[in-house]
Formats: sequence, structure tokens, C-alpha cells
Amino acid sequence: MPKKEKKAERVSKSLTWEIEVPVKTYLAKKLPEFIGPDTLTILGLISALIIGLCFYLSTFNKFWLLGSIFFLIVHWYADSLDGTVARIRKIEREHFGYFADHMADMFTIIFIMVGLGLSPLMDIYLALIFIIVYFLTSINVYLAAYTHGIFNLSMGKIGPTEIRILTILLIIAVMPFYPGIISIVGLKIKLFNISILIAAIGIFILTLISIIKNLRYLNEIDKKKYKEITVYEYLQKSEFMNKIKNMKLGNAENNEILNFFNSFSHRRNNKSKPNT
Repeated sequence: MPKKEKKAERVSKSLTWEIEVPVKTYLAKKLPEFIGPDTLTILGLISALIIGLCFYLSTFNKFWLLGSIFFLIVHWYADSLDGTVARIRKIEREHFGYFADHMADMFTIIFIMVGLGLSPLMDIYLALIFIIVYFLTSINVYLAAYTHGIFNLSMGKIGPTEIRILTILLIIAVMPFYPGIISIVGLKIKLFNISILIAAIGIFILTLISIIKNLRYLNEIDKKKYKEITVYEYLQKSEFMNKIKNMKLGNAENNEILNFFNSFSHRRNNKSKPNT
């Protein structure tokens, strides 16, 4: 049986968060009782799979991209409401819900990015790079939630909803000249390639900064409970030092050894005393 622990505080600074919360609450209250959190989580996974499939099928007809836009909206609805419905109906399953919801997120990013990578819109290697960066970011967020009780739902002003909106705008932008190849300084570059690369680099840098901050924060907390022993402290407690102290000092060599350790101890004690 998992130990009951304090729930991580959900934090978001995204642009749409303040508008999104009341909208999600309203929509969740309007849902019929037979549609529960699990149904919405499954709907979100199916939507993600269809989004990836639509991206791939755009290889044969660019109008499949309209399907990807529609199911991005369906995915927002399902992914955003599953937790909201559980909280409003007071049927939260903290451990199951946390695990299921975030595993669904992992599969979602795989379905969508692989679908993009298999289409003419984007190169597969960039899709795989983005998946790796997303997984690294997710690991950092989940570990931070566990270790110091803060669950960040956004990276700065960008959250899942903003990413969906930007993706929809990008799809609309490339449709007139599918697969969206532009010329920069004589180089032909896919619009999705450059967009995903910039996003991956930005997310990676922000994640590294967050990891460093988390390590510093946790180190400061643990310093209060844990103290590293210095080489000198170890020697002071060691059998070697006890033997030296208990030696019968019959020659100059032994006197020099003891004087060395005593002078070292004296210097350390003076340094440790506060200035008055």
C-alpha cells in the first residue's frame, strides 16, 4: 500500500492558464456522469494516435492536416478535463491518476512526433530528438514534484495549451505551400524542422537551468541533515592518530610528527572561531 504523502502543488505561469481554469471547470460540470476521467484519458490517447496518423496521411493529401487540427482540439478537451473531472466529482485516485495521466502524455508525444517524422513535413531524426528532450523535461518535472512538492505545468509562459495553439497555427501556415519548405540564405528548410529545432533547443536550455536550480535547492535542504567529514576529521578519529598521540616520544622524528598535527589542529581551530 503506497504511503500517503503530501500532494504536490500544481503551478502554472502559462499565458492561457487563468482563462483555461474556469473554462475547464465549466466543461467538466456539463459532462454526463457516465463519462469519467478514465474515459477522457483513453479519448486523449486515441486522439493523439489519430493526430499522428493524420500527419502521416498528409503525405498523400494535404487536407488530412485538417483532421490533425480537429483532433488536437479533441486532445486538449480530453487531456485537460480528465483531472478536472476527478477533482470536481471528488473521485481522485492520486497514485493511479498521476501514473496513468503522465504515461498517457509519454505515448501522446511519441504518436504525434513519429507521425510528423514519417510525413514530408519534418525529418524523423528531429522528431526523435524532440521526444528525447521532452522525456528529459518530464523526468525533471516529475522528480521535482516528488522531491520538493511543486508540479510545474508550464515552462515559463508556455504550457501544453500554448503548444497546441502554436502547432495549429504552424499547420495552417504550411497548408498553402505543403510541405512548408522555405528558403533562408539560399538554403531550403522545412518550416516544421526549424520550428521543432528551436523549440527543442529552448526547452533543453530551460530544463538544464531548472535541473541546476533543483539540485541547489535540494542540496541546501539536505545540508541541514548531512555533513561531510573532512580528511582531517577522519584522521583525528582514526586508529593511526590515536597511535601517534599515545606514542612515547623518544626521538626528534616522533616529536616533529606530533608537532605537525598539533599545529594543523591549532590553525583549523583558529579559522573556525568567529571574528570578534
